[in-house]
Amino acid sequence: MARFATTVPVAKLALGDHAVTLAALQSAGYTDFWTQEVRAFDALTPLAALAAQAPAARLGAAIAGVYSRGPALLAMQAAAVADAAPGRFALGIGTSSEVIVEDWSAARMERPLARMRDALRFLRAALAGERIDAAYETFAVRGFVLERPPAKRGRSLRS
Repeated sequence: MARFATTVPVAKLALGDHAVTLAALQSAGYTDFWTQEVRAFDALTPLAALAAQAPAARLGAAIAGVYSRGPALLAMQAAAVADAAPGRFALGIGTSSEVIVEDWSAARMERPLARMRDALRFLRAALAGERIDAAYETFAVRGFVLERPPAKRGRSLRS
């Protein structure tokens, strides 16, 4: 079955007022709603807000930047969306752009491939509910464990 996606949230429409629009988009054949992370909202908060307004839709972040938030916060945000949309959430991560990372987020965009690899390794372990005490090449995390990792049934997050 083909899946069709569109970007949300819809400009100038409050997050809490998307139900009618999402229903219309689903009636037109859209099955998935994906966010982006540029100037309006981050990639994950809108998905948590929209999950109840489109209870059959698959939701995805395209992309959540690995430099603009710490690894633990990224895991907690992803777990929150997975909890709001069990079995319907796909987490897309990426490095973002130099403008967003360095000019807007006051971070250094160094070694992007290593950072992505480290973020992915961390997220796989954290979202599986493991306790993380590890020094990766680009960051270290000590004593982190998600209190509510995503449900295992049907895998809430795609690998």
